[in-house]
Amino acid sequence: MGSTKKAMTLIENILIVIIIGIMISFAVPSMFAAKKKAHDKTAISQLALILDAEKMVRLEQNEYKDCADTLDCNSVLGLDLSPIGYWNYSIAVDNSVSPARLCAQAVSKDGARYWHIQQDSLKATEGACP
Repeated sequence: MGSTKKAMTLIENILIVIIIGIMISFAVPSMFAAKKKAHDKTAISQLALILDAEKMVRLEQNEYKDCADTLDCNSVLGLDLSPIGYWNYSIAVDNSVSPARLCAQAVSKDGARYWHIQQDSLKATEGACP
């Protein structure tokens, strides 16, 4: 009773590595797209939060407040936005016109991507403040 052991040949091993490589090449781009989409959703929700906080400040103090960066926005608006996240938030205001104008902006840490929301917007828009 002889037992025969069957091992995989070099060609079979190479084919398996090639197939795994092809599968990974399809998965990686979709992972980056999902990561980008998650970052965008964070910016959109945080900008909506900033706009709501600004509206509360305006009701109490009759003017919008500007801020230069995320830490400043946290201080001015009493928020708790992460200063080490993917986005840096800022707000530009013009209280000298009627109605007062506000544009809150999220800029990616690498400076390549922008989202903004204005005082009369229902949701954030991709791009820098006009």
